Amino acid sequence: MKYFKIVGLINAYIGYFIWKKIIRINNLGPSDCVIVLGESSACNYYALKYIDSFKINKHIKNIILLTSDKNMFDVLPLFSQNVSNIQVFSQKKISCFIDFYAVFMPEKRIQIISLDEPFGRNTSSIVGLKGLRIEEIVYIGMLKLGKYHPLPDIIYNGDNKNIKQFMLDKEKEENERENRL
Repeated sequence: MKYFKIVGLINAYIGYFIWKKIIRINNLGPSDCVIVLGESSACNYYALKYIDSFKINKHIKNIILLTSDKNMFDVLPLFSQNVSNIQVFSQKKISCFIDFYAVFMPEKRIQIISLDEPFGRNTSSIVGLKGLRIEEIVYIGMLKLGKYHPLPDIIYNGDNKNIKQFMLDKEKEENERENRL
């Protein structure tokens, strides 16, 4: 047990330096926000779908996306033109950053888009309960946008294989979760 606590603290320490790097590179101010996209395509889709609402509702000046998905450079313009920067890190570095967030949660400039991270968040277990959808969890629970006002889904009919794959992954993940219920 001690080993896991020490590893978690070391990762949080590494995450602290990643946070300082993000602040320095992006000249992050008090009205800016870093949105960490997790491994769930469905969560990421809905976070991007509502990113402009988030920016307006929360009076955010600049949004920086932190992701391990290099394809986000192709996907993002389909959803928003209002993101200041996309930073791509390895999944290991993102995990360290999330560990930092878990230790220093009062940092309001960080939003984690994940059903199960940081450790202890177990939102995946409530997907489907009483009809609760991932979209609603992202909208209300993660982005904290208040009363749920759904926007129409984004439809992509283009030829970009990265965007097509992103959309397919989102559909596949939602169908798998639906079939488990």
